[in-house]
Amino acid sequence: NSEQSAVEKAVKIAEDEIAAMRQKLSRHRAEEKQLQAELADIDVQLPDLESQKKAAVANRQYRDAATATSQIKALTERKDHLAASIEEGKKAIDVLDADLNRLIEDSARSHEEL
Repeated sequence: NSEQSAVEKAVKIAEDEIAAMRQKLSRHRAEEKQLQAELADIDVQLPDLESQKKAAVANRQYRDAATATSQIKALTERKDHLAASIEEGKKAIDVLDADLNRLIEDSARSHEEL
């Protein structure tokens, strides 16, 4: 029957979309984990650099202090960028989750029609 064939095609399309969306969601989650790990690494590095800077100033090694200051500034900027990227990624994941749930529900309804 032509109607059943159309429904079967719609189900197949929905299943393909669901699979693609799950892959995309998985990539976003993996990227978020990577960004979180980099952020955690920066959080470990910053206190060490601050200590190096203070020690350099105390020892009147101003070039070393300036180098540490530059590194601190660069890491702080990277940290801010990572935090913004993570926030954007979380929003994208929320949207993908909602879209995926909608597709799954639509697919389930189409299966019921078969």
